[in-house]
Amino acid sequence: MVKMSDGTGKQKLEQWRFLSSHSRPSRRGQNTLVGFSQDLMRIPFIFVLGRYLIVVDDVWSTNAWNDLKMLFPDDNSCSRILLTTRLIHVADYASSINTHHLMRFLNEEESWNLFYQKAFQGRYCPSALMDFGMNIVKNCQGLPLLIVVVVGLLVKDNKPLDYWELIKLWVAERFVDQFVIETDKVAEKYLMELRNLILVGQKGSANGKIKTCRMHDLLKELSVRMAHEEDFLYVKSRHQRFLLEEASFKHRLSIHHDASYSGSEEDITMQSMYNVRSFIYNGWADTQLHSYYYFGCRLLKVLDMVGLELSGFPEEILLLVNLKYIAIVCHSVIPACITLLWNLQTLIIEDPGGIASELPIEIWSMQKLRHLRFSRVFLPASSSFSPNAESIFLLQTLETLSVLDDLDYDISKLTPNLKKLGIHYNSKSSHSLNHFFHLQKLETLKILFDRPAGSTFTQSINLPSSLKKITLERGRIDWEYMSIFGSLPNLEVLKLRELAFRRSEWLPNEGEFLKLKFLLIWETDLMHLLANSNHFPCLEHLILRNCSNLVEIPSGIGKIPTLEIIEIDSSGPSAVDSANSILDDQRNLGK
Repeated sequence: MVKMSDGTGKQKLEQWRFLSSHSRPSRRGQNTLVGFSQDLMRIPFIFVLGRYLIVVDDVWSTNAWNDLKMLFPDDNSCSRILLTTRLIHVADYASSINTHHLMRFLNEEESWNLFYQKAFQGRYCPSALMDFGMNIVKNCQGLPLLIVVVVGLLVKDNKPLDYWELIKLWVAERFVDQFVIETDKVAEKYLMELRNLILVGQKGSANGKIKTCRMHDLLKELSVRMAHEEDFLYVKSRHQRFLLEEASFKHRLSIHHDASYSGSEEDITMQSMYNVRSFIYNGWADTQLHSYYYFGCRLLKVLDMVGLELSGFPEEILLLVNLKYIAIVCHSVIPACITLLWNLQTLIIEDPGGIASELPIEIWSMQKLRHLRFSRVFLPASSSFSPNAESIFLLQTLETLSVLDDLDYDISKLTPNLKKLGIHYNSKSSHSLNHFFHLQKLETLKILFDRPAGSTFTQSINLPSSLKKITLERGRIDWEYMSIFGSLPNLEVLKLRELAFRRSEWLPNEGEFLKLKFLLIWETDLMHLLANSNHFPCLEHLILRNCSNLVEIPSGIGKIPTLEIIEIDSSGPSAVDSANSILDDQRNLGK
């Protein structure tokens, strides 16, 4: 459904066609601008001589429209907004004029014509590709967006015939070749190639990397159905029934929390689960039933059950020797026989109560481990094995280790390639901080304080120059010691939570924070931030939350040329007024 926010639909669509065909960047680039607004969900816009056309695609609610329309100035310049939605009440709400243009799905002929034009630009279609192309078009079920997206993947880098014919598999079950050294980067590349199929949820604070993603509901429904038909994935939810003949040969199984359950399903579980390689489970709450499922998965490689809390570490897991990835929620002591899982690469255990889990000393012999992530965990030093254990038991492949409790040894000798580290700081941790300097590949550091840091912390900490992201929480460090972090040459993200620093005044030093892009201050007693554009020359995002004592945001902050966002929440009214003043100044400058 297409809705014009002003005037008659036919007139405005004719104006839109005119602008689309005639509004292109001039040679000098002074009169016309065509592009995308990055902050408004990649909304395309056309700006001509002070007027604009903005296309807002797929609006789901009136609240979303209310939030967006505040950003569009109504200055009687004959500007226009083209809005699309699948909800009639949203279209009615956006404009008082009832002029809806109802869209329909493409028929087979129209779908093929679109596919043909996009894939071959009107040139001859090789007969060898005709059948595959027609089959792909049929599976797209008349969705123009999906056709265009699939074509983009097919024609990228002149993919050969076999890519068309094996298109839905990534390296035959192994999505990333196990012999590739930097598998995470390769996987990230694959994800970027699918960017037109996904909706980005959460991004990294500074690097913009995708942390979470979603799919449009139509694309998701189509993808799940196609995956089911090709025995690639089976999803059990309220929309799909669990049948033995359908699930027996699936390698990937996902059970949703809204899935129905009947007791008879226990009888088929042991048979149907034998071939499962990946199991994502956040379904029924009966702990006994869980073992019925994963106990039979002798070929299982991925077990993700973070959707529900277990009473303890399930011993049945130790029989699944092919496991590479485990993610569960429980509190327990991890048994020494965890070493039976000799293929394990990732172990994630969350404890809602925040009680520290205990890892056995034998964990140091698991040479394939890459990621250890706990809500809180005690990890004994490998020297407990023997006097020379430090030279023998090194986790060379370990990249993530979080969140460590009672760290009282030199972690750099045991995990030389660590990239992400989180610790709970207390009196036992103080002498280990000086060794952080030797972690020359460390990029992310998170320190949670059980009590105020004190002078011992500021005098002992020694950080590597490789750090890009630091999170500090509950430290109550004096602002005068901020140079410890500001002097780091590659620091891009700094998050200060729950009185990480204290005192009423912060005067940053010039020449520090030269690459800082993201600054979060969440809960502080800070009253005066004495900063200007020279102090944070590359800052893009400034987020202030629960800063009730803060008097104002300095006007000089608004003069930072890279600044994109100031977000202020639950703070004093004068600070909010200063943020609005900065916004007005930028608007007056035409930014």
